[in-house]
Amino acid sequence: MTDIPHPEFSHPIPVDRLSKTGTFLKISANEAERQALAERLGIPAIKFLIAEVRLKPDSKGRKVLVDADVNAHVTQTCVVTLDPIENSIQTTARIRFENNSSPSQDDDVEIWAEDEDPPDPIVNGLIDIGEFVVEQMVLALDPFPRSAGAEFETPEDAVNSADGAANKPHPFAILEKLKEELEDNS
Repeated sequence: MTDIPHPEFSHPIPVDRLSKTGTFLKISANEAERQALAERLGIPAIKFLIAEVRLKPDSKGRKVLVDADVNAHVTQTCVVTLDPIENSIQTTARIRFENNSSPSQDDDVEIWAEDEDPPDPIVNGLIDIGEFVVEQMVLALDPFPRSAGAEFETPEDAVNSADGAANKPHPFAILEKLKEELEDNS
């Protein structure tokens, strides 16, 4: 049996306790949560992670619309110099949660790029707002952070010119030579 890891920044919200007119929450990650998240994400540090979240259920309580404003300050590593880089993240996101939103095995579901994302499931009457906030922060991270002015320098022995590439033997040169020798011997 595999252990399912518990999210570092879990904030489960019971759907049946949401106000019909909407619920507003402000959540922030404490130091231990930020350290654990940084470790999971493979970044040096998360200085802060704060989100203002609005949850609005439909009249039957089967669907919940969630809007979030996510603010964070993270330390990432420059892909060129490996120096630390400080980045501020400010993003907004909207998602729908629904009861019984996962299709049965018999249903054929087609999702097109133009279509709206399918809703996330409400699991056991709960929505984990913390994990949703973390997902939005991750989506806003720079995938290739680079220090200002950092440029990748190619090694001097690298072949960059067409002349240098023409003079360098290609990987199948030995096989071509063997083929020629076999043809000559036949």
